[in-house]
Amino acid sequence: FRSIALPKELNSQRGIPSKKSIKYNDTYEYLLGSVVCKGLVVLAETVKLSRKNAIPFGFVFATRPFSLTELYLLFKNPYSVESMEQLCQVILALRGFSAKNKLPHLTKEYLEIANTTQQQLYKIAVASWKTEIASWTASVTKMDDPDHSRYKRLNTLLNHIISNDTRPNYLILPELSVPARWFIRIALKLQGRGISLICGVEYLHSRGKVVRNQVWAALRHDGYGFPSMLIYRQDKQQPAIHEEREIQSIAGLSLKPEHVWKNPPVIRHGDFQFAILICSELTNIAYRASLRGKVDALFVPEWNQDTETFNALVESAALDIHAYIIQCNDRQYGDSRIRAPYKESWKRDLVRIKGGKNDYFVIGEIDVLTLRQFQSNFRSPDEPFKPMPDGFAIAYDRKVLPTGANHE
Repeated sequence: FRSIALPKELNSQRGIPSKKSIKYNDTYEYLLGSVVCKGLVVLAETVKLSRKNAIPFGFVFATRPFSLTELYLLFKNPYSVESMEQLCQVILALRGFSAKNKLPHLTKEYLEIANTTQQQLYKIAVASWKTEIASWTASVTKMDDPDHSRYKRLNTLLNHIISNDTRPNYLILPELSVPARWFIRIALKLQGRGISLICGVEYLHSRGKVVRNQVWAALRHDGYGFPSMLIYRQDKQQPAIHEEREIQSIAGLSLKPEHVWKNPPVIRHGDFQFAILICSELTNIAYRASLRGKVDALFVPEWNQDTETFNALVESAALDIHAYIIQCNDRQYGDSRIRAPYKESWKRDLVRIKGGKNDYFVIGEIDVLTLRQFQSNFRSPDEPFKPMPDGFAIAYDRKVLPTGANHE
């Protein structure tokens, strides 16, 4: 019953009852307290399962209520002020505690996500993961995935990451790399080890021959006083030219975003500020310009054959945004890397991987505090980074006590 309300792409629809079979309770107001009733009504209205003065029995006497992670998937825009108020009511009704002033929220500048694990160095696992072209075609045409080894390969990769002595803070997978119905399962597996996940999910089909290309980020959150996880979803705003042609010729589809934005959203995860661009969005100079001074790192999940062009873009972006660029491409094309704006050229590629017959990963470490100390100087020190580009201005929230090149 719980799966009726969840997005269809998250579950196999086999065995899920139809909405016509739902039984409704019109006496819940006499059975439950007013605070609980209010939250359950909001939940029923949000998932469009409410009737006049009645809500489903499954909500009134829930044996498996929605998790905090799932609630963020039920609300179309969970970080808006209106949705936050409704989420607080639902969480109080389902989970019995008040989340007021504890929820992640959208400010004028950032999406603020509480994470008390703040540090100078962040470890990033960059995956070299392959999705077969046949799997991509199956997702476009809504057919069964012909690659039967895919789920086993993914679990093997995750087990190696989890068991590694050097535990990463973040794992990035390529664009369109994981079916949406697998995402929560693998994100929870990683969350148990304190690892946040950023990856592209397969096309999400909507009405009217429309698909969405989204990156989902499962981010560690401890604002409630205990470890939890929330899911942030970001749309690709425009298809790449080749992508647009292929999805149209194969299935007559067009790509349109569910959530439209003008400038790339900046995520403030604890004290770590980053943004996400999906593949061809990196070619948009206006997007890159809007991020300059605001981010410590830029994550770029890709499925890209033109590695030569993107090589130049990544090298340029690291210098003009003056931030760490974390690019993750499909294994068959490679050139996944972590690029830094260091002065010494041999230091700039912290990680760079390509090819191989097996799925694997490499962990790189980015020094956020040292980058901020360098950028907080009025004039750039001699090292360790390249001088800040003309017109660069560090955002106030990123400023720290500056440290010159010769200071101990």
